[in-house]
Order: sequence, then structure tokens, then C-alpha cells
Amino acid sequence: MLKEMEDGRRVGPVKGDNMKLTPSDMQKLLIYGFDTPVERVEGPFPSLKSQFVYKLDNFPLRRNKMWYRIINKQKEETYVDEKGTPLVPGVTNAASRYGQYIQAKRSVSREIYLKPTQVVVTERMREKGIFKRYFAHYLFDTESTIFEIIKQDFESLSDFYQKVSLDWTLVGSRETVKMKNERVLEQAEGILIGMSYFLDPLEFYEEETSREEQVTGYLARLKSATESSISIDKKSKRRKIRRKLERAAKSKLTSTVFSPGGEGEGAY
Repeated sequence: MLKEMEDGRRVGPVKGDNMKLTPSDMQKLLIYGFDTPVERVEGPFPSLKSQFVYKLDNFPLRRNKMWYRIINKQKEETYVDEKGTPLVPGVTNAASRYGQYIQAKRSVSREIYLKPTQVVVTERMREKGIFKRYFAHYLFDTESTIFEIIKQDFESLSDFYQKVSLDWTLVGSRETVKMKNERVLEQAEGILIGMSYFLDPLEFYEEETSREEQVTGYLARLKSATESSISIDKKSKRRKIRRKLERAAKSKLTSTVFSPGGEGEGAY
């Protein structure tokens, strides 16, 4: 006996659509091999007119014959009869609502959530003078937060994000670096609103020094170190002289007090 729906269709046995399969039913289903691990099996359900045809010969499945819906780990739906023979939907769609959604969308994957990252500029990047940066914005973020991401996340399929990449300049004159980075930020603004104000155009920039400036700086540091060393030597010499004079004065005082015939205690 089948369950009667409001529209008159009979959609399942009295035990319910989620009835457990018996060991005999499972054995029948295992006749058909699956490349992807099965997540769950639904059924058995009675077939409607023109609902299925057999996959191998396109022969229609008779009405009220039992069939199963099998969902694998990739959310794909497969249909078999009670003997495990593959079926394909006929005129009447046998897919679940989720299965119909998959068919309409063609491919469905779990949404990937991107994580912010922080760039570390290396010497190799500075030698090259330019490097790629990647940014994203979550579409449902009401605060319009922009954050930096890694290359792998930029290349991943993520429908709920707006993403943009840009070439970030590191070396050159201050004016040149600022101009180039402002230009790429303006270009990124056309894809991701807010990018033109999100970054400092001189972020990671280090002032370049000429060879002459480097030599001048080295000589200045050397002079400072030399003067400091001379000053320390002078102080050390003064301390040595002072200690020597103190020892001489102390020695003279001791000799006067304790010598025979002197004015100290030795005179009495």
C-alpha cells in the first residue's frame, strides 16, 4: 500500500520515505558499483509512469516498480531499480529538490571562506622590485571590509567574494614608486570599491641612497666611533694619573708620620 499525496500521487510505501533498507535490499544495490563513496540511500519509492528508463537500453521502467535514489559524497544523485540496475530520469523528474538545484547549477561545491593574510617582504622581492598582491571583499559584509589574501585563495572558486590582484612596486625614487602604486590602486578601484584608499602607496618602500651618500654615512659613523674611542682613552689616562697621585700622596703621608725623629708619634 502506498502513501497518497494531496495531488493524488503515490510517492512511497506505508513505512515512510526514510525507511531503512534491509540487508537483502543493500545486497541488491551493491550489484551496481560506484566510483565515489555513497553518502546515503533513499527509498525504495514506487515509480510513476514514464518516470525512468533503463540506462543501458532506454527501456522504460514499469509503473509501481521500486527504485532507489543514491547520493554520493560529491552530492551527485544516481537512480537504480530494486536489482541495482542503473536508471535515468524520463519525462518525470525523479531528482530531489537538491538534485534539481544541482542539475540547474551544473556544479555545486561547499562555499570556501577566505582568511586574511599579512605580507612579509623579503630581500628577493626587493631585488625584483615588484610583487603581486591579492585582495578580497566578502559580498555580504555590510562594513565593506577589504583584506589581503594569498595567491591560492585568489585562484580558488569562491562565489561570495569580490577579488582583485595588483602589481606592487617597491624600488625606485619616492615619487616614482608613489605614482605607480597610486595608478594600480585606481585601477583596482574599478573592481573592488575602496581599494584606492585602502593602502598607503609607499607601503614597504625604503629610501634609496646613492654610493656617495653611503660612503659619507660610513665615514661619519667611523669618525664618531673614533672620537668616542679617543674620549674614552683620555678619561682612562686621567683616571690612571689621578690614582697614581693619590697613591704617592698617601705614601708620603705615611712616611712622615711613622719615620724616626719625625713630628709624629715616633718623635716621643
